[in-house]
This record gives sequence, C-alpha cells and structure tokens, in this order.
Amino acid sequence: MAAAARSPLRDLYEEVTCPICLECFKEPVTITICGHNFCRACLSCYGQGPEISGTSCPHCRKTFDHRQNIIPNRLLANVVEIAEKFRRAEESPAEANLCEKYHRPVKVICGQQTVLHCAICGPTKPTKSNHGSPTMQKTNDTTTEHTDRNTLVEMLKEGKQNVLAQQSDKKKKSKDLLRQIKAERAEATSLFKDLHHFLEEQEKQFLAQMVEVEEEITRKRDSFMSFFSQELSLYETIIQKIQTSQQPNNALFKEILKSFQSEEKITDRPSFQPALKWRIWDFCDINHTLKEITKRFKDTWLSGLQLQKANITLDPDTAHPQLTLFLDGKTVELGERCQELPNNPARFDFLSVVLGREEFKGGRHFWEVNVESQKEWAVGISLKSVKRKDSFSLNTAEGISMLGRWRGDYRFSLPPNPLPHIPDKKFKKIRVCLNCAVGKISFFDAETGILLYSTTSFPGEVVLPFFWLGSYAQLSLCQ
Repeated sequence: MAAAARSPLRDLYEEVTCPICLECFKEPVTITICGHNFCRACLSCYGQGPEISGTSCPHCRKTFDHRQNIIPNRLLANVVEIAEKFRRAEESPAEANLCEKYHRPVKVICGQQTVLHCAICGPTKPTKSNHGSPTMQKTNDTTTEHTDRNTLVEMLKEGKQNVLAQQSDKKKKSKDLLRQIKAERAEATSLFKDLHHFLEEQEKQFLAQMVEVEEEITRKRDSFMSFFSQELSLYETIIQKIQTSQQPNNALFKEILKSFQSEEKITDRPSFQPALKWRIWDFCDINHTLKEITKRFKDTWLSGLQLQKANITLDPDTAHPQLTLFLDGKTVELGERCQELPNNPARFDFLSVVLGREEFKGGRHFWEVNVESQKEWAVGISLKSVKRKDSFSLNTAEGISMLGRWRGDYRFSLPPNPLPHIPDKKFKKIRVCLNCAVGKISFFDAETGILLYSTTSFPGEVVLPFFWLGSYAQLSLCQ
C-alpha cells in the first residue's frame, strides 16, 4: 500500500520552525549574507552574542555581522501568524490527546491497528479498517488533506489581505510624510529667499552710504589739490622772480609782498571736517558689530541645526521631601510620607516637584521620560527663577510649561487645559523638545512621533527640566 500523503500543514510548520529552538519563529530575522531565518532572540544568543561581529550562520556557517547583516523578516512573521491561526482554529477542547512531536490534537483511525496522528504529521503506518476498505480510508485521508488545503488557502488569503492593508496604510503615511516634507522645504526656500533679499538690501544700502563718503572725500581732495596747485604756482613765480631780478632788495621785497597781496585771500586753509571722520568711524563700528552678529549667527545656526539628546540628571536639592530619588539620578517616585531633608532655598516645599540639574539657554535639545502606568504626572520645563516655596499655580504665568495627565485627562499646564486631538490611549514615553533660539517647547509621543502640544513661552530665558508626580507615581528618564 502506498504511503500516506504528506500533510501540507506539516510542510507549513516546518517552514516556520526556527532551526535553533525548533519552535515557531518569534520575531523572525534574516541574515542578508545567506538568506537563512532565525528567531531574533535565538540568533542573538547563538555563538558569542550580538555585540560581537564575525559570527557564523548556524545553518551554513557563513560569517556575518550582527550590526549590519540582520534585518527583520515581516513576511515570514505574517506566515507564522497564519500558521498559528490555523493551529488555534483546528484545536478542540474535547481532544485531550496531543501529538508528541507537534503538540497538536490527535485523531483516531479505527482498524486492526489503531493509529493516533495529528493533522501535521499524518498517520505513520498503513491502517486496516474493520469497518471500511483501504479505499475508503484513502478517500477519508484525501478529504482531510483537501480540507486542510482549503483552510490553509483561506488563512493565506487573510494574510494577503493583511499585507495589502499594511501596504495601503504605509502608502498613505508616506504620502502624508512627503506632503509634510514638501511643505517644510517650500517654507525653508521662502525663508532663505527672504533672508537673502534682506541681506542684499542691507548690503546695498550700507555700501551706498560708503560710496557717498568716498565721493565726498574725492571731491574735497580735488578741491584741496586745486588750492595747493595755486599756492605752488605762486611760490614758483616768486622764486623765479627773485632769482632773475636785478632790483635792490628793498624794492624786490616790496614787489614780492604786493604779489602775495594781489592773490585771492583764503581765510581757512583746506581740511577734512570732523563730520566726515565721524561717518568713517561709524562705518568701522558697524563693521565690528556686523562681524560679531555674523559670528553669533553662524554659531547659533550650526548649533540650532543639531538636535542634541540631553543627559538629564535629577537635582536632589530641588526635590520635595516626599519624593525619593534613585541612586542613578534618573528615577523619582512619590512616597507616603515626607523625609527629613534640609529646607534649602532651592527645594520645593509644597508641590511634589523636582527639577533637572541641566540648564538650557541656547541650541536645540530633547529628553524622553517613561510615564507608562502612571495615573498622575507632568513633565516639561520651568524658569530657573521659578517659585520654590508655598503653593502656586503650575502655569506659564509662573514660569512653568508642562504636559501631563491628571483628573483622567491629558492636559497642558494649569488651569487644566485638555489637549486637542489626543488619541484614546496611554502613552509610554513622552519626548520633550526645546528650541531655545525661539523659546519653543514641544511634546511628542516618543513611540509614534506624534506632536501632542507645542508653545512658545520662554524666549531668551534660562530653563530647567521639570517633573511633577501625583499619588504613588514614578517617573524615569530614558537612558
């Protein structure tokens, strides 16, 4: 008798089985050098670990780099999901027996020899039935295989629809992102054009003023040269007369004196007026100013272009006595009772607040805070001069800009301002972004990049990271 047909589900499960752990793939990844697939965790633990380059593939032994030659295999992950769905669909609580190899519910085939098998491995032995012929048994096996295939096809179609939905979603998101970047590029082009136009106009006006002064200096110079030419001519004439005259000295001197008196009398000798010198000094002073402005602009521009991750450390000298700071300086929690701490001027004594050590006045910076599972909390910034003692409102008028969750809603500062367009979800991490050049603070969902709120509230001021904790809350800075 011919051997039983191989179940297509068995083939499917073998394709989605990790060669290392011999279980269905979990977070499957592909080695780009050779194309073999493994669980991410299995491959990370294999050999010397993910931090070491030059590990060999467990299947073909080709050398690869964990940092450069591993990519997620999302298609395979979808196939694994389909296989798991089929497994769950086929299982029945009434079936107590499981296949030893694949841990699948078994089916019983009655005959002279009773055989237990699951849908994946199929019967391991030919079966002789007391209640039917081998032909009938073959027909039953064929029907089962056909049913398995139809179910598998339906599962694959479902997976295909899932991929198509993801494809459509990614197309939409890419279209939105492209629209955003095009809008930002158009705005940047317009801003640079305006800046170029402004600088060109200022350059034109400034240089035109210098040209006016140059022309005035040239006119005065020409006038002076004409005057001195006349004087030089007079002197040359008198010298020549003295050298050629035969007159007695007395008569010669009288004639020379008469010659000087006959020339046009000039009361003021030519000179450059102080007003002209002041204008030149003014240009010089403006150039010094322009040089400093240019330097500051370049420094501000270059530093402003780079968004820097701030390494925030909590300042224990500012922490309310009911707050407990962990040794790493990155985590704080609100306890049940106040600690006995020095009441220094920097410490908050009424509100459960702690500030960061780092001060910000220039550049662009960000930090992220874990807020998952916390009922009441707020993160943001405060002015360095913020009030520390007694009760006060947590709002921009008091020098505080914060986003948080209290009274069941996400809000921005106080009085409670519910945030617009907030999805019905609990955030895990909040990113706080500062643009000190324009005094702007922005809050993002760190996991999705969605902007939650943005405002301009501290132009030119020194600000510090701000943290407020509600009952039994714990906040930690992301490393």
